[in-house]
Amino acid sequence: MPCRKLVGGAFFLFLVFLPTLNAPKEFVGPTDVEVPSCQGTSRKLSAIREQILSYNVDKEDAELLSELILKYSEEFIPGFNPALICSHFFVESSFRTDTINTRDPSYGLGQIMLPTAKRIAKALGIKFPRSRRAQIRFLLDPENNIRFSLYYLKKCREKIAKRELPRPLTDMLAIASYNGNPTFRSKHLTRVRQILRGKR
Repeated sequence: MPCRKLVGGAFFLFLVFLPTLNAPKEFVGPTDVEVPSCQGTSRKLSAIREQILSYNVDKEDAELLSELILKYSEEFIPGFNPALICSHFFVESSFRTDTINTRDPSYGLGQIMLPTAKRIAKALGIKFPRSRRAQIRFLLDPENNIRFSLYYLKKCREKIAKRELPRPLTDMLAIASYNGNPTFRSKHLTRVRQILRGKR
């Protein structure tokens, strides 16, 4: 039964990431940047910026991206570990704002597809451009892309959260499910490991 597979897969992931789950208030990200959930906004922003810089991102770009990530993560997924979010964007696009995957196709930092972007724009009450060229240009804008990506991550997390798994595990599975249907699948284990290691 699907439910039995779900429980079994979740238990396996729980064992794999038990060290992380033992310390829910503090998570050491792929670059060993500690981001305690109780720290102030300025320290959190600094930690996010430090992690982005560790990916060889230009300092000026890192300043902008860290502010946007903090802004929209606090709006859509407060309490979600910023280290995971930064690693997620690195895996998706290596923090290149002009990334275009012609195979999907998907665009920008969070590799958003046009049909998904249209649904998100409607949900957020944002007027989405009509022409394909304008839509692509819209998604290549860092703020638009981060905003849409983190909103979509919020929806992924809401689906996973219904399973009532531990919070850190729920967050990791939400990121892992980002590229597929926002439901739990055991194949997301590989994706979670890539995220945690900061690998594409």
